Amino acid sequence: MPYRRLALAPCLPNGAQAGEPTDQLRSEIDQLYRALQQPAPSPNGEREARDVLDRMFDWTRMAEAAIRGHATRSPVSGLRSSTAPGAGA
Repeated sequence: MPYRRLALAPCLPNGAQAGEPTDQLRSEIDQLYRALQQPAPSPNGEREARDVLDRMFDWTRMAEAAIRGHATRSPVSGLRSSTAPGAGA
């Protein structure tokens, strides 16, 4: 019922904004678009885009989260697959 959605709109505060985290993310995305929208690909633009992405994402933490539960860390051999033969030994 669309009229119910419209009825809530007047309850929103005037000038409501998303806040600092959203503004920061929007700024990073804008910088990324500017770096990638150059007419010809350039190493400088790619480097700038990579720098923006490195500020936006913690690649190490993302990789660790992706393999969590699929691999275990062994003090002797480093990272071992939990599904590999002998992984529990």
